[in-house]
Amino acid sequence: MRRALLVGIFSGLAAVAGAVQLAGAGVVERIPITDSIRTGRDLPPGLVIELVSPDEYNRGTFTGSEGSWAGPVYQAKSDPAVGGPTKIDWRVSFDDSATSQPEVVVARHVRQPSWRRDQRGGISITRVVGKRVIGTILAEYTLLNPGGNDARFEAVLAFPLEQNLHAVVHLDLIEPGSDDYWVKQSISASTWHRGQALLALSRIRLRGNLAPKIVAARTVDRGRSVRGKVVDRFLAPVVGAPIALERKQGGGWVRVARAKTSDRGFYTLRPGRRGAYRVTVNMAGFKAESRALLAGRGRR
Repeated sequence: MRRALLVGIFSGLAAVAGAVQLAGAGVVERIPITDSIRTGRDLPPGLVIELVSPDEYNRGTFTGSEGSWAGPVYQAKSDPAVGGPTKIDWRVSFDDSATSQPEVVVARHVRQPSWRRDQRGGISITRVVGKRVIGTILAEYTLLNPGGNDARFEAVLAFPLEQNLHAVVHLDLIEPGSDDYWVKQSISASTWHRGQALLALSRIRLRGNLAPKIVAARTVDRGRSVRGKVVDRFLAPVVGAPIALERKQGGGWVRVARAKTSDRGFYTLRPGRRGAYRVTVNMAGFKAESRALLAGRGRR
């Protein structure tokens, strides 16, 4: 899916002739997933959606969940004295409708359904914890344009956070509004807008751990160690999660060792005497546990 998006980006930027670099320092907008969104859901605190502008854009406005970026100057082809800065308006929202299909969410949030579809497809949203990329989430996007000489574009992208909850990113590229204008003295307005929209979509990130869902555990070194991995619902590692090794005792479980998962979600724990053990994780109140397994030294 990432390859398909990059093909679209390069197609959209073909006429730009290297004017925009795919890597660089754009404006980074950080939109926290607030308690009002997380309430009643398996979403830990600290999750942030990050939008990164194309490289040649600066922050215009910012009001928390929406804002704008101002970019290079555009000029009228007939009169270079007429023009102004290019502009991208952005907004982040959340959709809690009962669906597991991002494309359905995208269609629901399109503002200009009468515009023709320029492109649509899948894109991988990069997931980051600290400085490490831990995985991706598959999103769907659509790119719309009125057609003809009109250079305006609308882009909508949606990706799942949890069952029946999607994050939605909306971009409007409306200035300049027609191909009567150049951007950077040589690039048609519609070509510029298409390329910048695809570039901005490809840079969306989700930062932070999701809730632990699966705790894998196995014995190694003849039962002297218990090793495994903690992952979330997307099978990405849960980083730095507090874990405990518990031993079966009577009708309950007793903690015998503690640790934290690595930056890849792995852990190693050492049991005591031979017995039935399990590994549990409790991260910000979100819990998961492994199956019970026989581990430890000596005889049970």
